[in-house]
Amino acid sequence: MLTYMRKRSKSWITKFIFGAIIIVFIFWGGSAYWSGEANKVAKIDRYIITQQQFAKAYSDALRLYQARLGDAFTPEVLAQLDLKKTVLDQMINDYIVDDEARKLGVSVSDEELQEAIRTFPAFQQNGQFSIDSYKRLLQYQRMTPAEFEEQQRKALFQQRVYSMITENIIVSPQEVEAYYQYQNDSFNLNYLAVDAKSFSKDAVVGDEEAAAYYEANKERYKIAPRIVLTAVLFPVEQYFDEAAVSVDEARDYYDSHRQEFAEEAKIHGRHILIRVPQDADQTTIDKKRAAAQKIYDQVKAGGNFAELAKKYSEDPGTSAAGGDIGTVPQSSLPASIAEAFSGMKRGEVRGPVQTALGFHVLKLENKSEAKQRSFEEVSASIVERMRYQRAMAIARDEAGNAHMELFEQGITDLADYAESRGLETREIGPFAEGENIGVAGSEEVARQAFMLPQGEIGAVVETDEGCMIYMVREKIAARIPELQEIRSRVVEDVLTEKSLEKAKEHAGDLAKKTLAELNAMSPESTGEFRRTSYLVPKLGMIEGLQDDLGSLQDPKVYTHRNTVYVVWLKEKKEALASGAGENELKRIREELLLRKKEMAIKAFIEEARKRHDVVIDYAKIT
Repeated sequence: MLTYMRKRSKSWITKFIFGAIIIVFIFWGGSAYWSGEANKVAKIDRYIITQQQFAKAYSDALRLYQARLGDAFTPEVLAQLDLKKTVLDQMINDYIVDDEARKLGVSVSDEELQEAIRTFPAFQQNGQFSIDSYKRLLQYQRMTPAEFEEQQRKALFQQRVYSMITENIIVSPQEVEAYYQYQNDSFNLNYLAVDAKSFSKDAVVGDEEAAAYYEANKERYKIAPRIVLTAVLFPVEQYFDEAAVSVDEARDYYDSHRQEFAEEAKIHGRHILIRVPQDADQTTIDKKRAAAQKIYDQVKAGGNFAELAKKYSEDPGTSAAGGDIGTVPQSSLPASIAEAFSGMKRGEVRGPVQTALGFHVLKLENKSEAKQRSFEEVSASIVERMRYQRAMAIARDEAGNAHMELFEQGITDLADYAESRGLETREIGPFAEGENIGVAGSEEVARQAFMLPQGEIGAVVETDEGCMIYMVREKIAARIPELQEIRSRVVEDVLTEKSLEKAKEHAGDLAKKTLAELNAMSPESTGEFRRTSYLVPKLGMIEGLQDDLGSLQDPKVYTHRNTVYVVWLKEKKEALASGAGENELKRIREELLLRKKEMAIKAFIEEARKRHDVVIDYAKIT
């Protein structure tokens, strides 16, 4: 099967690695084209990690976090992750673990690898391996079968090594109880906020003070390195004439992909949720059902559903909107709710309906039945899509051929090359790393290009507009501007710092007061939260605060941006493991076991790194 897969897939550039138990950021083996001591970011013994390998791994990791965290992935979070160092450490660790696996005699046969791929969930259709799913998903990830197989082989290597390390690790009942208490103790904090801006009204900054601050903080004002690219363009519209699609071809596509044009049944409804704990006994379940029934009776008696949802619903995602779940595919709803809605008429109320979360009272606002869109409805969009895909494939091939020609002939003047072949060029920049370069779909270029030396030609890049090959035409070094250029900014920073210091002094004086005095100053309260909460209510993510929860009997001072907080404990409720259900204790046992295994693996890697000569050029990743 491995040979079959290799022979029947086009060559793609690896963008992301999926399905591995441990994230492997890079396709080890690299490329002789890019290899070399001068181009290394790190060296482990005699193995080199190149700038291009690191750039790709960093880009993949960045996209992973962006996809998982969405709008929560802020520059502040990125800085806390120290992602560049994390990615490079992972790449080094992957190589070392692979080397240790071989020393331990770990191996993965082709038959074992074949079985792992054959049972890979994403490649299954109706419980069977689907070669079409395999090829389609690899194409989507821009990965060749050989690359995917190699990465899966390494993942299996690592899995087996880690299993050897962790097979004797256990979790005691005492550890489970202690961790349950750690996770479930709840806290409510009082706090006073001191805004630094309130201390800036009378502040004045003289010339000498501004100059002294500038000299002491020059690095803060450094303008980041910038680069200019020359790009040869292969716009997709240029190849539309070669990518004609007939009606018959569109019809064939429609007939073989009818599921793409099937519209699911959709529901627009509201619900009121009365939650039931997972480990609730029958008495609790009955009480919750009765509470839901009482709400249902109120609605039937003429009560306003939306207002009752705001008052009683325990679904934080919909209660404020009167229980409105929006218009959603019927298949996305829990089976019992979907079944109930499917048998209801507009405006009808039904309940209580039980799910794994608890009991729901439902109201149907509207619904639409499933239907199959006709070929006539979608033919134009099919032709447009197929034409675009074919034109993009041509653009990709043309760009790939040009890239190979540039490499084989050692051509470095892209402008002359493009002119001799009637190709369009564009100058891009100057821009800093991570900035929008004005080419839709080319975000990774702004990261990868910074890893290349001036005059180097990058890989073929596929964008929303087609494909392009770029060269780093100019690298503009970082510089520190003169004081005259940024004086107003320096003055503002001095004022901010002076105001913040005064706010800290004032907060320090407040922290010396007795709790009775502080409580008399009408402090704000966070409300109840657990130690494991991602954020402290109303205060957010304040460095060190959650670590100090056990020692806030006396007030402490914390600074977050331009606000200083005086924080002390209002109330602590201690959780008892005797009140936990078996399912909860089982979950904690599994989580603790995972953590202990992670610690053992980390210790193994740290010890293994001591047996290898690791050299890192941090200047090339900062």
